[in-house]
Amino acid sequence: MGDLNLAGSKFNGTDAEYFGTLAVVGGIVLVVLAVVLVVKRRLDKNRRDAVQQLARQLDGRPIVYVPYADCPLPVPEVSSTAHARGYAMTPNAAALRYEFAYVASRPGPWPT
Repeated sequence: MGDLNLAGSKFNGTDAEYFGTLAVVGGIVLVVLAVVLVVKRRLDKNRRDAVQQLARQLDGRPIVYVPYADCPLPVPEVSSTAHARGYAMTPNAAALRYEFAYVASRPGPWPT
């Protein structure tokens, strides 16, 4: 393996140097993959916790107010959670909060 021609450049190292380089690059790829998976798992857990917290707040009261700061979810996800619990959702940008009104006769298309 002494002479390796890759993409127009010639590697003139020994076999040990070649496999050592491959091992370092492979290690870097594995570390990056592990970091990506850990970050994705934490983000999914935080999102799942936020949905559960919102669902706990939508407990059958006629009107519920949730500040934007307490609900770090995107609007479509907040809306789908509200509809699944039988609530109509209105974002109130002036008051910086979501307003939910319980509408028992209008359940959402999602199972509860």
